[in-house]
Amino acid sequence: MIQYSAFDKNGSYTFSDYFKTNADSWEIAKFFGYGLQREELNLLTVPVPWPETVHILQADLREISKKVYINSEQARREFLIAPILFLLSKSLADFRLSVEKYIFASDQLKGSLDYYLSGQQSMVVIEAKNSDIVSGMKQLVAELIALDKLEEPEQMVLHGAVSIGDDWRFARLNRADKKIIEDIKLYRVPEEIEILFGVLFGLLGKE
Repeated sequence: MIQYSAFDKNGSYTFSDYFKTNADSWEIAKFFGYGLQREELNLLTVPVPWPETVHILQADLREISKKVYINSEQARREFLIAPILFLLSKSLADFRLSVEKYIFASDQLKGSLDYYLSGQQSMVVIEAKNSDIVSGMKQLVAELIALDKLEEPEQMVLHGAVSIGDDWRFARLNRADKKIIEDIKLYRVPEEIEILFGVLFGLLGKE
């Protein structure tokens, strides 16, 4: 496990190292020259064009919670997170969903993105190991900074989310001033799944 005091600009770290570190997300952002604050993002919620399909998925997720014992990260991904992102990507013809996409921005910013949606906008989603959404946010901070160094400059804002399956939390990186905002709001699944889809549509520019 790495410590903040041991961060070395000549060292080699993967995204999972930032998940494990005792440093908080503010210290990770500072290490790379970024600012960070926590507040409610008040994300735009766009009406979902196919609410009936979302309601079917909502019912399926409720049944999964009753009948499937989720006792591993792989099960959480397959049964709780992947169905949401697959339905989202299926409805966005001009978007591509990549799973375990490897990126390299530097020796300190490298590793695999759990899920990466790319199109006219892009977004990264992390499945937080051990249901630890706080540590997942630390990893998301590192991944957003890596994407800032790799994405085309036309996209002025980068978004990402951390999910533990039944909770989702978002973050935004404003590229012009190198400021990251961690949302303090949690989106509950399946209870708020229609709101979650509305937020995802809003972030991806599908108004």
